[in-house]
Amino acid sequence: MNFYHEGKLDKALDQFTKAIEKDPTQLDYYFNRAMVLVKLDQIDEVCKGLLLIKDF
Repeated sequence: MNFYHEGKLDKALDQFTKAIEKDPTQLDYYFNRAMVLVKLDQIDEVCKGLLLIKDF
């Protein structure tokens, strides 16, 4: 979350994406990635990402 809090949103997005790839069972990663995407105004991507976790 450091990149997010520092306003380095591209780095934060990359960090959370890599974290999801490593461990797709951690729902916090999806939520945190969605928070970054909201800040980047990528709402369609937010919806796609959150739909991935609806079956957990």
